[in-house]
Amino acid sequence: MKKKALAKFISGAVLLPLGLLAFSGVASASAIQVEGSVFWDGKTTNTLSTSAGSVQAGEPKLVVDTVSGDLANLPTGLSGATDLTDLEFSSYVWCIDPLQPAGSGWDITWDLVALEDAPDPGDPMGVRADDLRLLFGNVYSTVLGGTVPITGVADGEVGSIEFDAFQLAIWEISQETLGTYSLDESDGGYFWATAPSDAVELANDWLDNLNNDVWTVKATNLFALESSTKQDYIVAINVQGGGTPVPLPAAVWLFGSALLGMVGVGYRRRKQS
Repeated sequence: MKKKALAKFISGAVLLPLGLLAFSGVASASAIQVEGSVFWDGKTTNTLSTSAGSVQAGEPKLVVDTVSGDLANLPTGLSGATDLTDLEFSSYVWCIDPLQPAGSGWDITWDLVALEDAPDPGDPMGVRADDLRLLFGNVYSTVLGGTVPITGVADGEVGSIEFDAFQLAIWEISQETLGTYSLDESDGGYFWATAPSDAVELANDWLDNLNNDVWTVKATNLFALESSTKQDYIVAINVQGGGTPVPLPAAVWLFGSALLGMVGVGYRRRKQS
């Protein structure tokens, strides 16, 4: 599968300690703006060793305070909404960028955009957003006809290899600069991971399905919460009362990922051979 390369856009970033520096971002006046926060319940997974440093996946719960803007600016796929209150946001969200700062309880204003338009800063994902839709549509259980269901998530277990692998796969898709996806450092990609080895192996298995065009089922209700200075997130949104896209299965609403405890992280790109 041919994929658009992502230009290197960040050389380093600092993740501040959780709970500090409440922030409200400046969003475009023409965009749909979502004001809210994400919170952690103290649940984290294994330490993930990546090209972004040692990071952890967690369970960021999304709390939406207000949604404002012109209905005409809703991303494609949400046109069935007749009022912004028709938007039903997933309880949990997923981290797109392993560098941007994230903190529990920060007040943030995001732009609600199509997944193709994230991340910010950086070049938009474009067609690679469809690969994230395929990942979500096929890694989850039979509600979407998935063949590789996540285990140990819906029943509240965290720290599973599947949980770690899913976050690594999201970061690889959102960050990669090569024409194919791989978490192996030896492949020279922009993003790679070495541990936990079982999670890397499983994520690579899923990514190979994308490389070889094996998957066809897409989760169609994925969008992005975008901030130029804070963490960008994947969010699932349904439209109440009509126009609802193909929903994610129930397990999705109990699964999330984010950055925790990453301080002074440097992000380096391996030189192309």
